[in-house]
Amino acid sequence: MASILPIAIGLALITGAGGYLPQAWDWLKHNAVLRDLLVESWPVTYEVGGSEVGLVYYVGHYLPAAAIGKALGWEAANAAMLAWTTIGIALAISWFVTHVGPVAKPAFIAMFFMVFSGLDAVGRALLGPLLSMPDVVLPSGQLDWWAGVALYPANVTSVMWGPQHALAGWVATGLVLYAARSGYTRWVVAIVPMVAIFSPFVVVGLLPIVGAALVRKARSGSWREQLLSGPALLAGFACLPVLAFFIAATADLPFDVGGGIEMGFIVSNPIFDFGMPRVVASYLLFVVLEFGVLGALIFRGGSLRSEPLMRRLLLASILMLTALPLLRYGQWSDLAMRASGPGLFVLAVCGVRALFCSPRRSPVRLLLIAVFVLGAVTPMTEIARAVTDHHVRGSVVREHFDSGDVDATSGIVELSRTHYRDTPRFLVQYVGSVDTFFYEHVSAVD
Repeated sequence: MASILPIAIGLALITGAGGYLPQAWDWLKHNAVLRDLLVESWPVTYEVGGSEVGLVYYVGHYLPAAAIGKALGWEAANAAMLAWTTIGIALAISWFVTHVGPVAKPAFIAMFFMVFSGLDAVGRALLGPLLSMPDVVLPSGQLDWWAGVALYPANVTSVMWGPQHALAGWVATGLVLYAARSGYTRWVVAIVPMVAIFSPFVVVGLLPIVGAALVRKARSGSWREQLLSGPALLAGFACLPVLAFFIAATADLPFDVGGGIEMGFIVSNPIFDFGMPRVVASYLLFVVLEFGVLGALIFRGGSLRSEPLMRRLLLASILMLTALPLLRYGQWSDLAMRASGPGLFVLAVCGVRALFCSPRRSPVRLLLIAVFVLGAVTPMTEIARAVTDHHVRGSVVREHFDSGDVDATSGIVELSRTHYRDTPRFLVQYVGSVDTFFYEHVSAVD
């Protein structure tokens, strides 16, 4: 797997981890969380409006770099973040190559992982003519947002904008697949709670896959043994403090933040209100182009005919990917965006296997090649957009960025007062009440 490491390093640098290369807009928030974990005492608390609140966020991805930064400073923390991101990408690609199998050289298979995406370019081209809808163009310029109802990010997009979700989802799904395919089913359940501190959304995305992996155990009546196995119980017990930590985000805050987290069904509370008929039509086109075409080709190709486990996992992933956009949680439907990671990982594995296992020049193989080539437009566009449209170490190349964006001066509360002062609900995503069990008993905050 030595050939994978240079690819992992290159992709980690492109993500902006450590601030050595351009960073996407969301790194304002990533850097702020890292800064607060480095500068403040753990658990982090803030004084807002004369009241004390705590940082309640999925901080797992940031903790190793923050711990190093506490000892060695901000520059060391950024170097550690780059190294940590590189390790995560290398592990994710290694699991991907392992599950695709020895159908090609590892580096070649890794390239499929890097360029994997839905048919966003096709969607952008069809949406206007078919539905008479305007292009959905965000300030970030992401092609992934073509449908307007949800986003299933390309792998490159995912790790550039939300590495804490992407890396946890890919690595955890690789572990679940390995445990299930190797017969270590007692470990399948144990993996899920350990991911929570990195991303609760990924936990949601893993549940259908874990359920599909254990369905034979359920039929034989041994599912209780899997849920109550030693590894599962130990993992669940170890994550009880994490559960208490996240519960703090559900308690009432001691001040009015002027807004809450958006939630509802896309037909009644869409991200962009095109009218119900167009929203429904856009959702259906989204399902077809983001994963429906590829899923149909995989089943048509028959590469999983002798692997009932992988067929179940793929079917569970497709059903989950179909359902996720229907429920909006977060301003930009974060649930669908981040919980889709495990299902898209399974889809990518099965898609690449189907490509290499299909007969040469067969219609299925040719269509699969077309799907991967057209899908590659999104990650290539994202890389070009990031390199040309964002800032490097604070130099001003875009409105609203300044020299404090990638240093240790702006924490979450400061961001809420500056860059996000017109978005009151911003702070709600990051803080919780200290008058809760975690802060009063688990963390012993005075």
